[in-house]
Amino acid sequence: MRNILLVALAAIIAQVPIESKLWISLESGRDYTLTDSIAHRQKRGSNDDPFSALQTQISKLARVVNGITVYNSIIDSSIPIDSIISELLGVGLFKLQDLKSFNKTEVDKAVNKIIGAKISNTTRDIGRQVVNLYKMKEMYQKIGSLASLPTEAAIKDLSSLKGTDVDKIQSISIDPNSPKESLKDLSISIGNVMNIVEEKNIMKTLKDLEPFNQYVRLIELFDDSKLDSLKSKPQPEIAQLKTELDGLSNIQKEPAPLLQLMSSIVGSSFVKREFTSGFLNGYEDLSLLEKDIKDSWVEGIVGNHTSLKELTKLTKLVDPLKELDEKWDSVRSLQLRSSIRKAAMIEDSFGSSKGSGDDVAKIIESFSSSYKIAPAIVLPKIVRDNSEPLIYQMHILNQLKDTLSTQLDTLDAAEIRRVNESLKELRTNPDIASSGKTISDLSSTITGFPTTIANFKEFLEALKGMTILSKETITAVKSAIQMNSIQNDINFTSDINSIANSITDSVGLLTEVDTAIETIKTKPTDENLTQLKELEKHSKSLGYAATIIDMVHKVLEKSSFLLDFVKNGRVVNEKASDLRKSETRVYNVIRANWLNFDKVAQNVSQIVGEVQSWNRLISIPKTDRLEDYGSILEQFSGLEDVDLDAEHRIVAIEALLTTNLDQTVKPTLEVLKASLEKVANLDLSFSKYSISGISDSLVAIQKVFLSTIPTVKVVPKKATTAQKKEEAPVTTTETPPADNGTLILFLEIAGGVLVGVALVVAGFIRIKYGVNIFCAVWRKIKGDKNPPAQRRRAEGQPVRRSRADNQGAERRRNERVEREQDQGHQNQGEQNEQRPGQVPIVQAHVVQPERAPVPQNDEPLAPDELTLDDLDQDVVRDLTPPYRIQPDEQATESEIEELNNYYAQLAADDTLRDEAIPYPRILIRYLRPLVIRQMELNRQANNNR
Repeated sequence: MRNILLVALAAIIAQVPIESKLWISLESGRDYTLTDSIAHRQKRGSNDDPFSALQTQISKLARVVNGITVYNSIIDSSIPIDSIISELLGVGLFKLQDLKSFNKTEVDKAVNKIIGAKISNTTRDIGRQVVNLYKMKEMYQKIGSLASLPTEAAIKDLSSLKGTDVDKIQSISIDPNSPKESLKDLSISIGNVMNIVEEKNIMKTLKDLEPFNQYVRLIELFDDSKLDSLKSKPQPEIAQLKTELDGLSNIQKEPAPLLQLMSSIVGSSFVKREFTSGFLNGYEDLSLLEKDIKDSWVEGIVGNHTSLKELTKLTKLVDPLKELDEKWDSVRSLQLRSSIRKAAMIEDSFGSSKGSGDDVAKIIESFSSSYKIAPAIVLPKIVRDNSEPLIYQMHILNQLKDTLSTQLDTLDAAEIRRVNESLKELRTNPDIASSGKTISDLSSTITGFPTTIANFKEFLEALKGMTILSKETITAVKSAIQMNSIQNDINFTSDINSIANSITDSVGLLTEVDTAIETIKTKPTDENLTQLKELEKHSKSLGYAATIIDMVHKVLEKSSFLLDFVKNGRVVNEKASDLRKSETRVYNVIRANWLNFDKVAQNVSQIVGEVQSWNRLISIPKTDRLEDYGSILEQFSGLEDVDLDAEHRIVAIEALLTTNLDQTVKPTLEVLKASLEKVANLDLSFSKYSISGISDSLVAIQKVFLSTIPTVKVVPKKATTAQKKEEAPVTTTETPPADNGTLILFLEIAGGVLVGVALVVAGFIRIKYGVNIFCAVWRKIKGDKNPPAQRRRAEGQPVRRSRADNQGAERRRNERVEREQDQGHQNQGEQNEQRPGQVPIVQAHVVQPERAPVPQNDEPLAPDELTLDDLDQDVVRDLTPPYRIQPDEQATESEIEELNNYYAQLAADDTLRDEAIPYPRILIRYLRPLVIRQMELNRQANNNR
């Protein structure tokens, strides 16, 4: 019966974390609580998704670290509140004071300025041609040299992309009943084709064609712009343009640009968070802080000595910011955003670009004198239209090769679907074999291209040297074009009024934001967070890492929509070409809003492939050390930026849908439009978020958490009558209150636990006694006549002290402590003099928690005989504290020196912690009772199972 009771009580004890506060750092006086159950180690199931686990952990830590930075910045005003609020709302930067003084009447005045400045259609048409000249200048400056064009032999090698393997790739279908066989055949064919690609250096040949294709695109723009008419413009038209542009530059800019404020609030997208980078979803993430600070993994990094309770004050901002966001969200439609962006751009151009009318007149004159006719590009366009898709197809084949060669036997249903989707993408493009042959047949067109465009290149050089064709001049011209567009837009005024009314109605909510800020600023109940000010240096880097992971996660979530865009987008190019002469207006709208599709599609496909590969291969550290995450996070760098430009592409699709299209095309366009709407808010600007130094940042963050000093409060110490006048105050470390649920559970089973602990200790004593008897018998059998103490004495090593010696040593230690305390009181003033850069010394007696019971027997082991060799080494490693411990009361000078040397070695090379570095005797004395107790709990838990 007694044994059953022991097992039951041990099982209860195993479920209750028993804290053993045994050590305090000499360097900072910190109280490091180590739970015997190692609660901070996060247990993960074997089926957990590593990528999701990584994202969850890094996001939690980023919110906590960045939350501490935001909290401290609000307290000391080191970051403008305007910036914090703007970023949490996910809008462009605005000043709260400007919002509080928002005046609808002033908005009406700004709108009337735009509508009142009349811009003729003549100025609009000439302006568009001048803007296209500037685009051509920019394109020419970015085009690579034609000297790197591939040789004729290299181009001819493209015809080798043919044969049964190519045909099989273009026609194979994966058998759902036996997919492995189909995939194996596909893998062999792709491998054979890619061997040809590598042998013939085909990827380099296609890449070397990029300057050629860019020239073709530039000449296309030249032809579409009908620039030949610009050189013969009548002088009255140029004079009218000059007058209207000069009139714009004379309009005075308002000191408080309200239209730009409105655009910041409802027209912004993809806002980069400089100060709140850890809050990926803005104010919504603030509500997660209360749960984040209780997360076991986060607690293990922060340390139980540091209370983050004050951090939850930031949640006061959630409700008022949510009300603001919901109020503004009603006026964030595509049409309203487009209207306010145009208005803000025009308002920003007021009063600038003086003399832009004269500059545009000079540009037209210079153009007329240097104008050259562009060469015909019928054949070069055929090369472009075949080579760009072929590059994309080679990229898909390379991805499939990597997937099938490494995971053929482990592909699941989802990955097989992705393979099928990739094969479909290959078939929506021109046939691989025919594309290779077509380009090969036009090799002379490619190699002779530098000669073909030699005359036209003189015109491009003249354009490049035109300094007055500048961004400043073109900004004024673009504003004039937009003003003409607004004057013909019957919805513009009502759009601006809707936005202005929404903002006016929201001004009253700012009072609640101010109240929340003042609540956060109230005097903190402890100083834990203010001690973590150094986190500000590394908060942004961690937040950017979390942002990159979140962006990758969203790409994974929306990969099907992205691939729909890649697969179906080519139909817009094809149908737009058919409208070039029949429906010029629609063609111009499509051309202006559907730019660089082939390049964008190639980059999108590459990004989707890379993030899917990361998702398959990513792993998270087997240890819980924060620095081990650095190398993993650095893998997420290097993705190329992509601007989907979804809103403009939707405009192009809508324009195309208004034409007389074949009924088989319309469903494709509808799917394409729906896919773009799904990814319109997808930010793929990866380069904005640098994580190159994330490993160093993680190490620094951990050091900051380790360097804090817990808050202490002074409480009176009970003293005898004789001591009351002399007794110093006692300080105790303030720890967060226990969770109510845990406290109730503890109270309910307290009686049983106490009895159980007593019985378990009794069991330890019996076990230890039995071990000692066994050791003595074993020495007898071996013939070892010298007990350990005699053997140590013979070898010149320290030996066990008698109980009388121990009692005398204890008495002498107590006397020494009393003398040191008396001396400390006398020198208190000297010790409290703070040196520059030195942490102030607090003279206080720290109340030590009661030590854990050490297993005893009739003759306890002396400190010099304590070892860990006979204990479970896994448990020893788990319980070894990662921080510096304080010498105990038994410590001698040599032991303290030994402990210091141990930590000095770890400081020089932390990897030694995992090696067989000898433990100092002080650390052994600390660990042994904890390890024995944990071993017993483990044994009893195993027996229960």
